[in-house]
Amino acid sequence: MHDHPASAQTVVVNNGDVRIQCRVHGSGAPIILLHGIPDWAGGWYHQIAALERDHQLIVPSLRGFAHSSQPVEAERYTMLELVSDVAAIIDHFDLSRTGIVGHDIGGAIAWWAATMLGQHVRRLAVLSMPHPAPYVSAISGDRRQQQASSYIQSFMQMARDGALDSEQLSSWVSDPDLRTGLRAALDGSSPVALANYYIANIQQAGQIDFKRMPRIKAPTMMIRGLADPYFLPHLFDQSGQYIDADIASVTLSGAGHFIHHDDAGRVNSHLKYWFSDG
Repeated sequence: MHDHPASAQTVVVNNGDVRIQCRVHGSGAPIILLHGIPDWAGGWYHQIAALERDHQLIVPSLRGFAHSSQPVEAERYTMLELVSDVAAIIDHFDLSRTGIVGHDIGGAIAWWAATMLGQHVRRLAVLSMPHPAPYVSAISGDRRQQQASSYIQSFMQMARDGALDSEQLSSWVSDPDLRTGLRAALDGSSPVALANYYIANIQQAGQIDFKRMPRIKAPTMMIRGLADPYFLPHLFDQSGQYIDADIASVTLSGAGHFIHHDDAGRVNSHLKYWFSDG
């Protein structure tokens, strides 16, 4: 079984009535790691092992997931609320500047955090998630992206039924120990809460004027798998239009959506390089 390093600490961050459990590893320049769906904080295992020697890694279990608060109201899962959890983490650890890494829905939160909390974000790395502006445009008007995103409907139906099929939702993890950890995390998470990540933000997406959205000022690395079935490739190319800083765009051949698990070696090399300046 994969154990957390002995140096890891568990810290609970309060954001009003929401409690966010964080695991803290290593020391050095801070990086916040935001997991996706279906995933869990422990899914960053390979990145923690690669980065903890040079960085303080703050790894929250997002609201709605095992070990953190699980409010049931959909409006508690808008990006404004989710970014407020990141702000609470920044305040709790007194981080004047921090790196942020996000995958999947955690990548969406990372994009918004870099937009709304830009003064605190030193560098950004987003895995398997384009900027929200081109994605929202495509999901509302591009049939190919609508088909690629059809998994959202089946996921929300599963959650509405009141049960997550943790065996199915963890089947993508090849490492048996990490797959067991994800199953346990999903079994301890709220099906309604996880569905609300999509429900709340799909409802809000049409109300956002992306032309007036502040541009991101942090140097940004985007990493995607060439075989990712969930996002059209051109969405990552268009994402650069919303960044007023250096951009590194990495495409990993032979990699799919869950690149931080399935292609951890190459992902870790890029992350170590990107955050190596402190």
